[in-house]
Formats: sequence, C-alpha cells, structure tokens
Amino acid sequence: MHRRAPGFTPATLFLPEARFSIRSSKHVIAPQGVAGGKDGQTGNLTVNPGTSEEKHLPTRYADYPLKAGDVFRLETPGGGGLGDPFERDAEAVLNDVIQGYVSIEKAASDYGVALVETAREGQIDLEATMHLRAARRGKGLE
Repeated sequence: MHRRAPGFTPATLFLPEARFSIRSSKHVIAPQGVAGGKDGQTGNLTVNPGTSEEKHLPTRYADYPLKAGDVFRLETPGGGGLGDPFERDAEAVLNDVIQGYVSIEKAASDYGVALVETAREGQIDLEATMHLRAARRGKGLE
C-alpha cells in the first residue's frame, strides 16, 4: 500500500518586474486514489501568500504582471494513494513522518499508526496502533 504522493511547493521572489503565463491542471479536481486509496491534494496558485495583497489565480493564466518584490507560489497537486491507507506498513508510515511527508497527527488519523516522539526520531506505539486500526474496521479490541 502506498501513501499519496506529496506535491511540490516552490516559491519565487521576483526582484524586477515580470510577467508570466501558466497552464496547470488538477487544481479543481483532485488526482484520484485507486483500490481504496485516498485522493491526492489539489494544486494552488497564489501571488503574495499570507499578505493583504494575496491573490489566488486560476490554473491557466496568460501575461500576469508581477511587481518587484512579489512572491509567486505554485503548489503542485499530489498523486492519489494506492490501497487502503490503514493497511500501509506501520514502519513505512514512521519513515514518512521522519522524512517530513506526513505529520504525527496524520499518521494516526489517516493511517491508523500511533507514534510516540523520542529524543531522536520516533517510534511506533504498537498497542495504540492496533486499537486505531481495529476501531476503523469497527472491531474493538477486547
């Protein structure tokens, strides 16, 4: 079972004035998961994110003007998952957390893997993981 593929989020600071055109896809309809996998995330195109001048642009835009100092952020969509995420190997989920692909909270909610932080990396709480996954299947542990 494979996790959803993360998108890529580059941000570019424009020093001089510029103009750009873009043609992208999967910003409205998410990439579909298969065999029980979750859909991927949609993309987003933002100029000056997090400021009073923030503007979200459509996925296809031609000749957009940028001022000196504008920031352009393109969040590419991620791929859909393959297979039930609660069937993903717990060690693989731990590795995803260590690599920064998945948060500890998402490991629990999206994959049914409970982690405890240690001084170095993290480790799987096997008992809590069994309970999370059993609860998802509708079968409590005795």
